[in-house]
Amino acid sequence: MAQMAKLLKQQYPDYKVSTMVISNFIISLMARFQAPMKVLNTMIGLKYHRDNTKAKKVLGWNPRSAEETVIDTVNYMIESNIIQSQ
Repeated sequence: MAQMAKLLKQQYPDYKVSTMVISNFIISLMARFQAPMKVLNTMIGLKYHRDNTKAKKVLGWNPRSAEETVIDTVNYMIESNIIQSQ
């Protein structure tokens, strides 16, 4: 998420994008009192690894980069007035 926030802050300087990172300790503490933090707390320390080799081979699929996908999503949200500049 931090990498995504940095990318968005760089690509969209007219928009307010927070790049603050909350420590795992604070998330664990807040999880005792706030339900949304309980979900985040379960994700601490997890390493996600996905392999798309089979999809590329069988389907001839050429995936787009995560950066390109995020930028396209934000552009759509701007064009649809879902988010607006500050």
